[in-house]
Amino acid sequence: MQSALSLIQIAASGVSASTPLYTSSRANTLPPWAAGAAFLLNPFTVATCLSRSTLVFTNTAILTSVAKAVQGDSLAAILSLAMSSYLSLYPVLILPALILLSYDMRFSTVAAKPVLANYTAMMMGVFLTAMAGLLGLSYVITSNSWEFLFSTYGVHLLLPDLTPNVGLWWYFFIEMFDSFREFFLCVFQLHLLIYVGGLCIRIRLVMDDAARVWGMANEHGTGNNRCS
Repeated sequence: MQSALSLIQIAASGVSASTPLYTSSRANTLPPWAAGAAFLLNPFTVATCLSRSTLVFTNTAILTSVAKAVQGDSLAAILSLAMSSYLSLYPVLILPALILLSYDMRFSTVAAKPVLANYTAMMMGVFLTAMAGLLGLSYVITSNSWEFLFSTYGVHLLLPDLTPNVGLWWYFFIEMFDSFREFFLCVFQLHLLIYVGGLCIRIRLVMDDAARVWGMANEHGTGNNRCS
């Protein structure tokens, strides 16, 4: 439900059609609640809930961070993204774009804006501190063990489990020769990185186009672990 509320807040903010640096000629004719309804009725959303996947919490934290960013609440946005990055690997890729979005939305009506580099460094510090705190807490809870890191991040980077699921990674890697496995693991991971630069540039102009680009990257990145 929180994910749907975040989508409604993002749609109601109007950033899909107008940002501080650009106004699109495409008018948004749908009411804000339509975004939340489409998310809740999406078959993938229902299937993810039925499978009891932890991806539900990751998506909730991501959408909350974006909703807070468009509202100009930088601290809440960064902390929410830190929580999603703590639960999964790939949300950290939208950190640069989220910093730019929160900067533009928070200081769009302020005459004396802080230097973007200083603001970025401060938000990076908040993100790293939050991540360090969460990882340290997990270390203490798991009896001073770092084994949880492999379960959280290693499965994305190394893909040890090729159990069939609705993603595509398991099928691709089960069909290839073992000698090419490391190479294509690197290619698949680097493929996600190519979206970061374009997303940062585009998000300052047209928010809805940037969201579609990230949607494709997120679907690709979580496809190998959708029902874990």
